[in-house]
Amino acid sequence: AVGTFEQHFGRGPSGVWLSGGVRAVRFRDDTCCGVPSVVEGVAAGLFPQLPGLGDRFTAVVVGAELVLDSRKPRPERRTGGLLRLHAENTLRWRERENAGWVRYGGHAEGFLDLGWEARVLSLALDLELVDPVGTEPVPFFELAGPTGTAPLAAFRPGRLRDRSAAALVLRYSWPVWAAADGQLTFGAGNVFGERLEGFRPDLLRLSAAIGVSSEDVGPLFPPVELLVGVGSEPLERGVRFSSLRFLVRAAL
Repeated sequence: AVGTFEQHFGRGPSGVWLSGGVRAVRFRDDTCCGVPSVVEGVAAGLFPQLPGLGDRFTAVVVGAELVLDSRKPRPERRTGGLLRLHAENTLRWRERENAGWVRYGGHAEGFLDLGWEARVLSLALDLELVDPVGTEPVPFFELAGPTGTAPLAAFRPGRLRDRSAAALVLRYSWPVWAAADGQLTFGAGNVFGERLEGFRPDLLRLSAAIGVSSEDVGPLFPPVELLVGVGSEPLERGVRFSSLRFLVRAAL
């Protein structure tokens, strides 16, 4: 349960968001089709020990986000820049001390309108970091990694997790319909240790995707997203693609 306050700057997407709420987490040891559950896999040594597996807790969550976007609305030229900064603090109580974690990071993207039919080229840098508060490690399901379709669209949420994540993404978009854009993205990134510890260029993974996404233009035309993408192993193993993702998503 989360409540949000937002304050926009002018008529564009720039603004400040403040949020607060409560998160409850419970695990169930479910499985299907004869496949061992994650808990059984850890007990059998198939998976490493996962911090937070089996935890039951209720936590208070507070967060803030700042968005600065210099682009003008359509049909104006879309050359400009986007800066998004966010921070979130999750606090849960233990018998002797408070324990939790903080998530913070940013997204910086520059856009170049190519000058015909709203075709836009952009380059984005995305960073996310998670640090524990107290002596307990961050639960594995709260670690940093790609979510949704950004920044590495070819990897489903949860596929890559660690204490930090970084990605550089090149994107080309073009109009498909009055409220929909085609998008072709090529990115390089991965997850790393504490505050990008262990970062090396040969550990980056590649992500390539093509899709269509529409804007929310009212109840008769809810936003829709279609995407297909492929992702690679780390470059130190050669350019070997091992991830294939299909996504169909609609807001009702």
